[in-house]
Amino acid sequence: MQSNKGKKTSFAMVVFLTCMMLILASCSKKGASNAEASFWKIGDNVTASFVDDGNFGFELRITGTGSMTSYASEKDYPWYSKSGRISAVAIEDGVTSIGDAAFAACSHVGEVLLPKSVTKVGEGAFPSSMKVYAYGSFKGDNIYQYSETFPVSPGKFWHMENGKAQVWRNLYVLFVGNSFTYYWDIEKIFEKVALGAGVNVSAQRIAIGSHTLTKYADPADQGGSQVEAALTSGIDYDYIVLQEQSTRPINNPDFFKAAATTLKARIDSTQKQAKVFLYATWGFPKSANGMTIPEMEGKIRASYEKVASEIGAGVSEVGKAFTTVYEKYPEINLIHTDQQHPSYAGSFLSACVHAATLLGIDPRTSSYNGETAPDGTVFTAEIATILKQVAYETVFNKQ
Repeated sequence: MQSNKGKKTSFAMVVFLTCMMLILASCSKKGASNAEASFWKIGDNVTASFVDDGNFGFELRITGTGSMTSYASEKDYPWYSKSGRISAVAIEDGVTSIGDAAFAACSHVGEVLLPKSVTKVGEGAFPSSMKVYAYGSFKGDNIYQYSETFPVSPGKFWHMENGKAQVWRNLYVLFVGNSFTYYWDIEKIFEKVALGAGVNVSAQRIAIGSHTLTKYADPADQGGSQVEAALTSGIDYDYIVLQEQSTRPINNPDFFKAAATTLKARIDSTQKQAKVFLYATWGFPKSANGMTIPEMEGKIRASYEKVASEIGAGVSEVGKAFTTVYEKYPEINLIHTDQQHPSYAGSFLSACVHAATLLGIDPRTSSYNGETAPDGTVFTAEIATILKQVAYETVFNKQ
């Protein structure tokens, strides 16, 4: 006969085993519930699933072939209740359409790459804060279209760089100088030469007649305040070009160096990535003072090169290109009738040298060949071809 103590022990064991079975069953059901809640069919041959991102969140993966199901709103999608924890969205090649409002609630996802197979994007599929990289052309202010090379047409484009999607963006260039810079809108010619070679550039100028870099280096000066405003405007310039008053580099080299040094330091402290170039100008009859035009230009260039070396800047050798044309193509007049400022041809040559120096493009490949100058001066494609060749040789075939 079993003792009361033995009966109590057996009963306790039964209770314990029963509880354990209930707990295991509960865990099993809970696990099944979680699995079901993390895997959904959202099309005839398309499924969605959660993958732990290792940081208390999920990557939402869309796999399969064909179209996703469209719902009336983002709240109808099975992942809506956990959308705040979705940190990434991955869509597999084979999916052909994105459902209406599919990822509208995934506001914590910064970007998504659509596969080449996607041919349709539903209404309101993505939140406005998300960058969407697509191979096709779709409507949406936040949808970027793929472009293998720098796009010539306006719009939002992206490309692959080091295995990651990157947005193609305009390059920003700031020209700071005086009338040698603003004659014939050199910065606009520069934009057109660059665009003709497949590079989108947004060029801005700050140019006041006879202004020196000393004035531009002073925030209290009219021009200096404009420079300061540009540097602190929030625009991240890629290149900033500084042009000193015509003969100042040889007549007042110390003032030139001091101003260039101050401006370079200010640019470095306010800009994330701007590369600084000094705009070496040309020799001209009005101020030659007994020197030949090439001699005058050579001294100006030497001064620019010396200062650039000392402050850590580059040099855009426009004057050197002018001298080449002066000696080899005297029939092409690069100087205005005032015997000092550039003619339209001179401004075109200047723009080509800047484009080659700053952007590294071969100006000979640009489809832009200039146009008739505002004063009616005829400018031909033949002249443009010669000037492009000179600019190329000046920048890339240095002796």
